[in-house]
Amino acid sequence: MSGVHTTAARARCHPPLGYSSGTLPAAGPEELARAVLLAGGTGVDLRIGKGHGWERDGVQAGIDRIRRTGADVFFVGVGWRLGDAARWPVGEEDIPPEYPVKVFCAERPDPALVGEQLAAAADAGLRPWVETHAGGPDITGLIDLADRTGVGVLLDLLGLVEIGGADHAQLRALAPFVRAAQVKGVLRTSEGTRHRPLTPHDLSDLSYLLSLGPMHAVTVESRAGAPDADLAVLAAELASPPAGPDTPRSGSTAGHGRRHDALAPPERHPTRDAARPTAGRPDVPVRARSRTRMKLAVIGDELSQNPVLVADTAAQLGFAGVEVRSYDETPPHELTDEQIDHHRRLLDERRLAVAGFAPPIFKGLLPTTDEQLAEARQTVVDSCRRAVRLGAPHARIFSFFTDTEHAPEPQRAADVVAALLEGVDPGLPLVLETESRSNTPHMREVLDFLDALGRDDIGVLWDPANAVRGGWGPVRYPSDYLMGRHLIRHVHVKDPDGVNGYVRLGDGDLDWPTMLARLAEDGYTGFLSLETHWRHGRVLSPVNRDRPWGEDFSRDGFAASVECMQRLRAWCEQLPRELLETS
Repeated sequence: MSGVHTTAARARCHPPLGYSSGTLPAAGPEELARAVLLAGGTGVDLRIGKGHGWERDGVQAGIDRIRRTGADVFFVGVGWRLGDAARWPVGEEDIPPEYPVKVFCAERPDPALVGEQLAAAADAGLRPWVETHAGGPDITGLIDLADRTGVGVLLDLLGLVEIGGADHAQLRALAPFVRAAQVKGVLRTSEGTRHRPLTPHDLSDLSYLLSLGPMHAVTVESRAGAPDADLAVLAAELASPPAGPDTPRSGSTAGHGRRHDALAPPERHPTRDAARPTAGRPDVPVRARSRTRMKLAVIGDELSQNPVLVADTAAQLGFAGVEVRSYDETPPHELTDEQIDHHRRLLDERRLAVAGFAPPIFKGLLPTTDEQLAEARQTVVDSCRRAVRLGAPHARIFSFFTDTEHAPEPQRAADVVAALLEGVDPGLPLVLETESRSNTPHMREVLDFLDALGRDDIGVLWDPANAVRGGWGPVRYPSDYLMGRHLIRHVHVKDPDGVNGYVRLGDGDLDWPTMLARLAEDGYTGFLSLETHWRHGRVLSPVNRDRPWGEDFSRDGFAASVECMQRLRAWCEQLPRELLETS
């Protein structure tokens, strides 16, 4: 027999983790991808031909949409049966050859037939992996099959139990052929088998195998209604110190194969047990809110045009609010009363605040005709009415765009804005954004603008990334910040790469951890609102940035924004203890 491990314990490899499509069988491709990314996984395995939602529009179309959303595809699965001549339809089914294919196997397959079937699969460019499953070869037969043919093994932990289990010597013999694993929590009683939440107790064989060598991926096939909790248990267990090849782990006996204790109660897990349902949404677990005095928010359409997905994501990641811009393919200043009321209910049910309202007030070239002035004034009136109905703490305004050939003219812009606001009661505070193409890209121009405007009811929405993008001078932190910090009422968080575009938070020009610490030290208690503007696989166009609404803007933003949300929260939680909330 070849390839048996006899060396001492190796450092355990940490494979990519994710979901099996059977975990969320009704989910469409984008929903499946978003769910696994939100839970902290990186990809999925896909069962073909089971009627799952991801393949509703075809196998290749579903895979393409999953990958565009930001998730990987680890392998696919089919109902083929190695050793059964009637169930090996190579060439008859459309199986993408770029992914390994999980298959079943007869209990005692004919070696000659197996050789022919594997050769046909190789000719078609397919790489079969045999799954451990009820009715398949026992561990001795599986080791013999893999050793003779070199076929890969997909270790389904329930299937391993169903074929009689394995001791450590057998697992060591199988290890060179194990390519990936599927895990699930199962309770076996005299009345049958039912799924339950995953526990560390279920994973000792997997941990042992990972101490022997790497795997392509490990996926959760959860049917107990708690896939995100199961994935958290898996990640936490694999992050624990590895056991050596002869070291007993939870649920195992030194020198012998662990047999699943069918009646063992589910163990408590800190990550899972900390999650509590959101008010009005018992199926949405949430993280505890960040303890910083500053509050975390995300501009919803950076994630999605679906307000339910946005609200659930913010709650699950422990954010305190959502800043409202566009959703349901509707720009903010055109939202209907019904849309606004529905969105407010969604946020209230999840105990999320409306962090702000971001309409395009004064976002355009300075108006010069009566018609343009009337249109600009109407945008103010319509936007502020919607902000008040939504319950927003403020509405965002701009100072009009500059002519690309001229430097900012804050005083000229203030004169126009003063005329447009005359006689208008906004009904709530206004905040002026530091915008790269506007007449107020930096604090210096902001102060000139506000002095000329002569109003004390307008604060500052500080967006330091826009100062970099503006191209009117070098990055002005901290001097630019210090000049106007007393006026800051709201902060937008994103990271620019010079004037080229935006990148993942922390990979660009701005030292956000330092700026967050300074904001906290200076007593800022408002929202830090993530405005990602970074996408997986594409760069936002100038039109996208000027008119940031609709699916063309939000596309490919979910995975990127979740990644940045997690970074932002982590930075805030690393602030010195004296800057954290004490209650």
